[in-house]
Amino acid sequence: MAQQKKLIYKAELQYADEEKYPGATVLVGAVKMTHAGAILTCKKAFYYKKTNFFKAIGDVIINQGDTIKQYSDYADYDANLKKAVSWGDVILKDPSMTLTTDTLYFNRGSQLLFYKDHAVIKDETNVLKSKNGNYYLENKKFTHQQVADKMDIARSVVTKMYTAYQQDKQVKISYDYEQTL
Repeated sequence: MAQQKKLIYKAELQYADEEKYPGATVLVGAVKMTHAGAILTCKKAFYYKKTNFFKAIGDVIINQGDTIKQYSDYADYDANLKKAVSWGDVILKDPSMTLTTDTLYFNRGSQLLFYKDHAVIKDETNVLKSKNGNYYLENKKFTHQQVADKMDIARSVVTKMYTAYQQDKQVKISYDYEQTL
């Protein structure tokens, strides 16, 4: 089946203002965009037809399939590359976990979500805080990296690597330590 390349969108109000927003269709009120199996809703958006780019503002929700829901204040979506960037109180939910961060990157082609600057991941029994990490949608696997506090005691540097695998609603965490003297 061929992949859909064009965005489909609707809103309560649509208009163009070339002076203020060159090349954009302005969408206001109950905005809904669909593309290749994903649905994005928001309060206001700008669609740039020439570049197939969608800029969402206010109460942004991205749904992919029946299991992933992402909430944020803002999102940019490049339909040609199938990549999104969401920022402002980002919350990602699936049936067994919740991830919160300020900025989340989503490559829909590779089904990879990642963050570069701190996140908190919670499930029924665990809370994990990490500096940066990846979430692989196909197998629901997290990888995280957290740099521990660095202490210059006897030239000792301890680095913690966290890898969490989400399996059957249980998270197993492994720690690797590196020490140099």
